[in-house]
Amino acid sequence: MGLEYRILWFEDDADIVAEKREVLDEFLMDYGFKLNIHHHENGRNLEELIKDDYDLILTDLNLSEEDTGDKILENLRSHNILTEVLFYSSNATGINDIITRHKWVERVSFLVGAKELLSKIKQLISLTIKKLQEVNTMRGLVMSETSELDVKMTGIILDLISTCGDQDKKKQEIIDKVIINREERLTKYKSIATIEIIEQLCGELEANDRLSAINRLIKHRHLELGTALFSDNKDILQAYKTEILDVRNALAHSEVIIVDNKKVIRSHVNKKEVTFDEDTCKKIRRDLIKHTGNLKNLSEKIKSTL
Repeated sequence: MGLEYRILWFEDDADIVAEKREVLDEFLMDYGFKLNIHHHENGRNLEELIKDDYDLILTDLNLSEEDTGDKILENLRSHNILTEVLFYSSNATGINDIITRHKWVERVSFLVGAKELLSKIKQLISLTIKKLQEVNTMRGLVMSETSELDVKMTGIILDLISTCGDQDKKKQEIIDKVIINREERLTKYKSIATIEIIEQLCGELEANDRLSAINRLIKHRHLELGTALFSDNKDILQAYKTEILDVRNALAHSEVIIVDNKKVIRSHVNKKEVTFDEDTCKKIRRDLIKHTGNLKNLSEKIKSTL
């Protein structure tokens, strides 16, 4: 699933999809996901569509005379696509006939009438997202997304260094400062090294160096351009360590415990206990989206000044 929640929606009335899209977008953002709806009026390109993965499939019964929702779902299940499905129609008789006649009703929810459509979609979204609260899934999501952020930060550093042109002295000065900063962080751990400290250093040090390099290069670029072009980006970057790096480190050393009959993720980092519950997981995903967007925006601004 990543940070994108993908819905495959078969509906011949585009207005219905457009009407629900904005509400669903806000609903998913609260959970920490970006909505991506793939809308199709029929199933003619189904063979191509099923090459992608989706988190939820929605389909109306009556799409056209030659193409109906039940035919689409039968085709999907024949390809072993077991994604959660909402099958809806204003035709109660048609729905009941399908339930009794077909064998592919497993993991298919049915709805008669359009009045409760939005509510039912939200219900199914919540159901599918709950699976992401499992510790291994959440850990995997954060590790995957932060690895992509590491790659983006490396690209930004290279672009920023290229803006220095032939200023080899300035390039070397920035590199030296990053290295000195790293040495200072290493020095404070002398004689007190533990397994936990070593794991923390291995997990964070390179990412911290990237962050340090970007901040120094942005400062230099600000002075060079004489503008505050990157001020907003720099403000968001101030929270990168606590919202991204510290969270990644905590999840890397976490376990599942039961609190008030609910599973939560607990971690001990630097002798401090950190607990991840459903609300915390939502915030983590929102922070990942925020920082991904910020790095993308920063990269675009840098390229515009080259």
